[in-house]
Amino acid sequence: MRGMKGPYQPYQIAVDEAQNLIYVGAKAPPVPDPIPVPGKPFACKATHEMPDDEYDCWNPGSVFVIDGKTNEVVASYLAGDDPEGVVFAAATKKVYASNEDDGSMTVARGAIRNKNGSITPPVVIGTIIKGSLVAGWWQPTCDSNNYCGERGQAALWPQKSACNGLDDEAEEADKMAVDPLGNVYIIDDRYRVAKINGSNDKVTNVLGIPGYECELEVPDGSTVVFRNTANNIAFSAVKVGVSRKNPTGTSWRLYITSEQNTISLIDPTTMTLSQTITVQGSVELDAITTDPARDSVFITDEDLSALWILQGQCADGVPKTCVLQSIPPARR
Repeated sequence: MRGMKGPYQPYQIAVDEAQNLIYVGAKAPPVPDPIPVPGKPFACKATHEMPDDEYDCWNPGSVFVIDGKTNEVVASYLAGDDPEGVVFAAATKKVYASNEDDGSMTVARGAIRNKNGSITPPVVIGTIIKGSLVAGWWQPTCDSNNYCGERGQAALWPQKSACNGLDDEAEEADKMAVDPLGNVYIIDDRYRVAKINGSNDKVTNVLGIPGYECELEVPDGSTVVFRNTANNIAFSAVKVGVSRKNPTGTSWRLYITSEQNTISLIDPTTMTLSQTITVQGSVELDAITTDPARDSVFITDEDLSALWILQGQCADGVPKTCVLQSIPPARR
């Protein structure tokens, strides 16, 4: 692929299928952590990690736009620090980038393929901070010493995490999913999932998934594992048949993996937890995707190097009737 200069670290990919345009969130080339020197300003825009005494350089990444016809980068725009997630909402033509280290979300109007073959680049609309869209591209305000405040100060979450002050990654913005109406769902890589209204880019709901533990500081080499109930996310719209209770005949679902062996099945309309599915035999669930036409869910297991498949009633959240498959067969 031509056009992506520098050692950027690409992450999640989103596709505008109608225009054959691809969006890639990419972490900026790394810079050394700043070292405090008494009487001298920091060498970069320095943010403080809570609860440590460490500092990071605020280092905004980019979202690259690739023309699917030529496989060349045709545009890019700055997001926040470490834009790990990116989704394209076809209903609103907007692109969302989740800035993991900032905890914020950059919202842009998507690129346009014009009739003459040219491509109009995306335009940043604003940044979601503390539950609402703030106009324009965000960057931290720094003092004369180049100190720019605490990490997570621009987090999208309306309220602080229960792990704030205990875990330096408590206010992260991580993986995302989008529904047919353009609403966006995002996790914090610990225990929360938020719903963002696609029409006004406001956080309307935040759901905490029980069973988590805040990640505390432990000595190097420790084998202590802290439970994470919001590790990855996927959306599905399954045809279930028209009924009085469901006139559309479609069931919307959010699946959120833990970093252990469970999947939270959430109703995205009400943002309530419908069921917790235990994947018997799994160890460390991670990436997840769905196939609504087959009522199937596919989840990777990082520890077992396996792919778990949930189908039918198991994917519907009826664990008593689950018949689980893994590729290759999981170790028992």
